[in-house]
Amino acid sequence: MVIAESDFMLEEISGDTAYPMAAFTVSGDAAVTAPAVRLQPGELPEPDLANARRIRLDMTGGAMGGMVDIVYQGRKLEGRDVMTVRQAWAFNAVANLAEEPFFAASRGETILVESVNRTA
Repeated sequence: MVIAESDFMLEEISGDTAYPMAAFTVSGDAAVTAPAVRLQPGELPEPDLANARRIRLDMTGGAMGGMVDIVYQGRKLEGRDVMTVRQAWAFNAVANLAEEPFFAASRGETILVESVNRTA
């Protein structure tokens, strides 16, 4: 077990520059009160690709204003009205949070999500 002796930060480092994700402040005496619990590996079945349900996720928008018609907070917006709500992206023509989940899945069901990026 590693015990932090000073403040530390978690960083995302997949690009050229580290991006801070979370910062932690350490104070007080470090004392181990119980041993760490070792988790057992999860047992997931192989995905059923032959019978998988396919779902498409269309991303539109971006800095160049690629959205045309969207739903925002339950209201359908068209043309120039889209710019008034200051939303940059939409998923399946819904900007911000949708009122309903994108999809529902049953335990054990295999879902293939096709992600289409139309922001460029």
